[in-house]
Amino acid sequence: MTTERDEFRPLMLVNRNARYNLVVLSTDTLYVASVWKSQLPRIDLELEAGTNPDLVLPPRAWKIPLKDIERFQFKHVPVVVHQFMNKDVTVHFRYGQKSRKLTLTLDSQKSRDEFVNTLNDRVGPWQIGEAHESPWLILANYLYIMFVIGLMAIFFSGLGLSMPPNDDGSLPSRYWYATGPWGLVVPAMVICVFVLIAGIRQLRTPPIIVTYRPAESAS
Repeated sequence: MTTERDEFRPLMLVNRNARYNLVVLSTDTLYVASVWKSQLPRIDLELEAGTNPDLVLPPRAWKIPLKDIERFQFKHVPVVVHQFMNKDVTVHFRYGQKSRKLTLTLDSQKSRDEFVNTLNDRVGPWQIGEAHESPWLILANYLYIMFVIGLMAIFFSGLGLSMPPNDDGSLPSRYWYATGPWGLVVPAMVICVFVLIAGIRQLRTPPIIVTYRPAESAS
C-alpha cells in the first residue's frame, strides 16, 4: 500500500557507471549529481530520514525546478537486443531565457521507466506523443559505429606493422605473428557485418520517440 509519505518522498536512482551517477527527484526539483560511491549509502539514509536534498547533495549538482521542465522524452525500442542499452531520458528545461537539455543515463530500463512515471506524476500528468526516429539518423548512427571500428582496426594494424611486438611467446605476440594485420582487419569486418545487420533490423522496426509535454504545448 502506498502511503502519502512514500508518494512525496524523494526518488533516488543510482547508476554507478554513468558520469552523473545520482538522480534525485523531489516534489519540486530534479537533482542530478556526480558523487563518490562511498557517499551513496549516507545520502540514501539522509533522504530516507527526510533531510532536504539541498543539504545532502553537492553544491555543484544540477538543480532543475520541475516548473521549468518543458518536456522529457525517451526511446521505445522493439528489438530486444537494443533494450539493454535503452536507459536514457532527455529532459528539456528552461534555463534563464534559454532552453537546455540534459540526458540522464539510468541503471536499467526498469529504473528509467520508474523515473519517467514518477516525474510525470509530479509535473502532470502530461500528454504523451509518439513518433518514429528518423531513418537517416539511425543510418548515421550505425555508419558511425562501423567507421570507428574500421578506423581502430586500421590504426592498430598500422601500429603493429610499424612497431611489431616482441616475439616473447605471449598470447598477443603469437597471435600477431600467426595472423599479421589480417588478425585485426578480418574480425573488424565481421563485427561490422553484425553491426550492419543490427542497423537493418532497426531500420525495419525503428525506435519510437516517446515525448511527455503539457497539453497546451503538445503538437
